[in-house]
Parts: sequence; structure tokens; C-alpha cells
Amino acid sequence: MNYILNSFINRINVIKKKNVPSFLVTYSPIILDLLHLLLHEGFIIKISIVDHSNILIHLNPNCKFQLKLFKKTFNIKNIKKKYFSLIFSTSKGFFFEDYYCFKNIPKGKPMFIIIHEK
Repeated sequence: MNYILNSFINRINVIKKKNVPSFLVTYSPIILDLLHLLLHEGFIIKISIVDHSNILIHLNPNCKFQLKLFKKTFNIKNIKKKYFSLIFSTSKGFFFEDYYCFKNIPKGKPMFIIIHEK
């Protein structure tokens, strides 16, 4: 699972830097859950299932973001950007929370950090 998530995160960050509007990824239930959350938050525009094993992702050209795996050694103070959010993994799926709104975070462990500009 970590390999799938690492390769997806690396690919989305590289493609975002090159300003490519859309790209294909291999289907995985955890990737689809993450894409659904990113779609809901406005980081991507549209998800299209091409066939049984490929998903076409259309990125939001107006939204600049970087997705990283959250590690225990990750220091939040090292982030130079002003806004960042965490994606938590729970038994009911992924949840998106702004770092400054930690009051309503469901019990779970942080999986991803999204560094973005508003």
C-alpha cells in the first residue's frame, strides 16, 4: 500500500509542477478514496474511469498544491507556505481537516499533508 501511495504522490507532484492538465493513474480503492476527497476539496476538477484499471484525473489549474505522506518525523514548523491541511485515515475513510481547525478531527492517524496556497 505504501508503494502505491508513494508512486501516486510523486506522480501528482511532478505533473502539477509541469502544468499538465490531466493524467492517467492505475485503479486502486485507496487511490480512488483519496481522489474523491481531493475532488470534494477542489484540488482536482474531474475524475473519469477509463477502463477496469485506469483513472483519468483532471487537475484544477487555478489551485497550486503539493501532496506529501505524513511521517512521524515531519516537523510542521519547517513548512514555509502559509496554508496546509491534513488528511486523516479512519475506519470510515479519509477526512480532510485544516491545520488550524483541530477541534473536530475524527480519531485516526494523519496520512497525508497538503501544502497549498489560498
